[in-house]
Amino acid sequence: YLNRLPPPFDVGAGDRLVVPGLARPPQRARDADPPPQEPTAPPRAKSKAPVKLAWPLRGKVVARFGPQPNGSRPDGIDIEAKPGAPVRAAAAGDVVYAGDDLPGYGALILVKHPDGWVTAYARTQKIMAKEGAKVRQGDVIAEAGARLHFQVRRGAEPADPLSALPPV
Repeated sequence: YLNRLPPPFDVGAGDRLVVPGLARPPQRARDADPPPQEPTAPPRAKSKAPVKLAWPLRGKVVARFGPQPNGSRPDGIDIEAKPGAPVRAAAAGDVVYAGDDLPGYGALILVKHPDGWVTAYARTQKIMAKEGAKVRQGDVIAEAGARLHFQVRRGAEPADPLSALPPV
């Protein structure tokens, strides 16, 4: 928080950072030659849009992202499902969480994608993907419950999944 870096908290060459407990930046000796510069690769361009996603489940969107008339603010969408229907990975990535330890999400799977994007598949009835597995777009990762709660995030920031999914 001291450095006011926005998610995904990338730091580039030449950025100045505040380090707690350091009174002032270290000083170089005035008569010493500056250290040689290592050649560096140009910075990677950050994706401004989520990875290309496919629908994780076919069904009616019954709850939308963002502020609702009742005052709630869902960070994702809910898709109506037939219990037991296959839930598919919306994009290729690494399964970084598969479990039911987070209250309110039921059986949850988190898949990490390039550039800090993560997709979340919550309220499933059965997890099929193992934590640490690599999945391809379209791989079955879970069985649906009555609804699938689907989120798209970059770092801690939620994004509207409907803006990243193709039209139905």
